[in-house]
Amino acid sequence: MLNKFLSVMALLGIFLWAAGSVQAADIKSLPEVVATVNGEPVLASQLEKPINILLRKWHEDKGTDSGKKAFEEVTRVALMQEIQHLLLQQETRKYMIEITPEEVDREVGRLMVSQGGKKKFEENLKEAMIPMDMFRTQVWDFIAAQKLVGRLAEKEFVLTEKELHDFYKENVERFFKPKTVVVRHIVIEVPQNSSEAVHQAAKEKAEEALAKIKAGADFAKVAEEYSTDPSRLKGGLIGSLTPGSMPPEFEEAAFSLKEGEVSGVVKTRYGYHIIKADQVVPENVIPYEKAKKGIEIAIKQVMLEDAQKNFMKNLMDKADVQIFI
Repeated sequence: MLNKFLSVMALLGIFLWAAGSVQAADIKSLPEVVATVNGEPVLASQLEKPINILLRKWHEDKGTDSGKKAFEEVTRVALMQEIQHLLLQQETRKYMIEITPEEVDREVGRLMVSQGGKKKFEENLKEAMIPMDMFRTQVWDFIAAQKLVGRLAEKEFVLTEKELHDFYKENVERFFKPKTVVVRHIVIEVPQNSSEAVHQAAKEKAEEALAKIKAGADFAKVAEEYSTDPSRLKGGLIGSLTPGSMPPEFEEAAFSLKEGEVSGVVKTRYGYHIIKADQVVPENVIPYEKAKKGIEIAIKQVMLEDAQKNFMKNLMDKADVQIFI
């Protein structure tokens, strides 16, 4: 319930496993105050609507009349939902967190889109027998939980320098950066299954381009003139390469170059290339001071996810909840 919703059904999961009709006498059989949450009352009248919905769902799913057992079970579910809602209200007041109708509207709109549009969304609600006002309450609870966990992260997720440095030492391989080369290339492309004559012509054209570069011509201008792929519009610039991103023959040539060097003609399955190393960055390990901020963000994200999973349980464990039914 407190994790991100993947669907409307997930959002409303607490309502889906139970539901006929409920007689007024059933509600009247409950005490006026069915529970207190940190001293605040939960009234039987607050449960009437969800109990009706849950009993109808019970009847539809099980194909049997709802009796005393059904009433007791769905009443417990409805009561737990109301207790959780009241706890979230209390916490938002405590931390002075505001949740506006506009925020609820935005989340409802997002869920509509995720369900395939308004029509599909309304069909899902109808199938679950959930009125829109009750759905909006669920959305309010979701937003409240997210904001409260965020506030918890802000107030309580404090990491010491030692914790950050220990993480760095224990996971230093994560901060290893392989050698990278910023390359330009000229390629004379050759379609697959081309004849030997086509290959020979392409190779000769590549050698002609290489001769111009060796004679002092600007690599980027030669790329614009000779290369046959879109990179020619950028002077042959491909960008920063890391191992494993290009064909082996291309990589072997590119990573053997010193900064500013130009390769000979290199054949790959795509054609004939000339490669220039614009910049070479040796392999290195990101120093702790540069990695520190990222480490803090990563650890806090894990802590946040754990807090989201356990938030309502922890809230319930700390609360003074008295149940009278």
